[in-house]
Amino acid sequence: MVSATIATAPLGKSKVKSQKSKIIIEFWYTLALKEAKETKYWLKLLIKSEMMSEAQVRNILDECEQLIKIIAKSIVTTKANLGK
Repeated sequence: MVSATIATAPLGKSKVKSQKSKIIIEFWYTLALKEAKETKYWLKLLIKSEMMSEAQVRNILDECEQLIKIIAKSIVTTKANLGK
């Protein structure tokens, strides 16, 4: 469950304005997206291995999927702002 807490940690560091800093922001968002996807994988594995029921994990899995969508959209927005 470490990846669940790591997924959003880099986002707090992304409040900067220069072009170089925007590239760094994109890197942090990409890292956060990777961690969120890893969390989703582990949550699904908990269900598949029957270590936890789907009902026990559903809310966390839903939040994880929402975070993935938010972070992915942030990456798109950052790339658009960089002119990529």
